[in-house]
Amino acid sequence: MDEGIMWVVLGLCVALLGFLAYKIDKSYPCARHEAQIGTEKLASKGIPDFPDIEELREEVEDIIQTTMGAMRTPQIADHLGAVFQQWAQFKMQKEMHQMNIAQQLTEAVPDVDLTP
Repeated sequence: MDEGIMWVVLGLCVALLGFLAYKIDKSYPCARHEAQIGTEKLASKGIPDFPDIEELREEVEDIIQTTMGAMRTPQIADHLGAVFQQWAQFKMQKEMHQMNIAQQLTEAVPDVDLTP
């Protein structure tokens, strides 16, 4: 690049930086006034009452006790359901391999690689 063009670009950058500094300095009183108005609006609404730490702790304890009280130990039906679920998934997997569903899926969606 020519040295003259580089100086022109540098001069434009400095001029733009000066212009931005001028605009920021000019808008500072307006922004400060808007911030002051916002602060006054918030002050006029008042500060909400926050609950005490002890109240929060008791409320969390109640939630934990309610949740833990609703839990139950697994029964035999739960275990048998899990065994049946695993058996059904294994059977479905075998059937899919027999029907070559995996191969058909790879042909339909070429980005997916289902080969083990």
